[in-house]
Amino acid sequence: MNKKARVGVVAVATTGLMALAPLAFANWTAYNWDNKGVNAESQRWSDGDYTQVQFTGCHNGYTSYIADSVDVQVWRVINNWPDDSYDKKTFTACYGAGTSNGEWSEIPTGTAQYYFQIMAIGGKTVGGPTVDVEKVYVDTTKAD
Repeated sequence: MNKKARVGVVAVATTGLMALAPLAFANWTAYNWDNKGVNAESQRWSDGDYTQVQFTGCHNGYTSYIADSVDVQVWRVINNWPDDSYDKKTFTACYGAGTSNGEWSEIPTGTAQYYFQIMAIGGKTVGGPTVDVEKVYVDTTKAD
């Protein structure tokens, strides 16, 4: 096999492997993060030593009889092992005109991947409640 052909095979093989891994971003924003139930997970992101998660415009799904709150927990991905969890935060301000803000500063420095998970909606940890969030913002830089 000539050098050009080997480079092409390596490029295709590498691209194929990268396609299998979940994407991780630093800061990111999602709009219309809708119909999320308990245990729903966000996309992954890379982090240093700080994470901020903000929800704006929260509305409970088809269940209007539950409290206006959503519990959010950040997790660090550990391959082939249970993920590490960090403090759970309860977001309520996003149900009004405000923005709910959670900050996690105990995140270990490094290049690990993180995600957040919905742990409860209106205090309910099982069942059918869902939440719609108009804007989700994740920031990994404390300076801004």
